[in-house]
Amino acid sequence: MDIKIGSGPEKEGLSKDGVIAASAEAAKAPTLFQPGERAAYVKDRVEELLRLRALGQNDLQIKAALGPFIEQYPTLFQMAVQPNFDVRQLGTFLGLLKRMDGGMSQHQASVIVGQKLMNDYINPVIKH
Repeated sequence: MDIKIGSGPEKEGLSKDGVIAASAEAAKAPTLFQPGERAAYVKDRVEELLRLRALGQNDLQIKAALGPFIEQYPTLFQMAVQPNFDVRQLGTFLGLLKRMDGGMSQHQASVIVGQKLMNDYINPVIKH
C-alpha cells in the first residue's frame, strides 16, 4: 500500500494562558531532527508494515522484521495494525512534517494538526 504524503472548558493544567505560553515556547524551539528524512523513514516503514500484514504476517512476525521502528514508534505500530487504520490521515501528517523542511515551523504544523483533529473528531460530536 502506498502512502501519499501531502495529501471548551478548562482542564487541569490546561488554560488559555497556558496554551498561549506553550505555543510561544514551541514556536521558538528548534527542530530536533530532519523532518523530510523522518517523514520518508516513517512512510517507508509503515508501508512495509502494511505489506507484511497483507501477506498474513502476525504482530510478532512484523515486530521481528521492523523491531527498531516499532521500538521508536510503538503507538504508531498499534494504530497501524488496527483494521480501521486511516493511511490518508498519516499521509496528511507526514506531508506536514515534510513541509517543515521547506520553512514551515514545528509550531505551524502543530496548529494545523490540532485544527484538523478538531474538525475531524470534536466538531462532529459537538454538532450532534
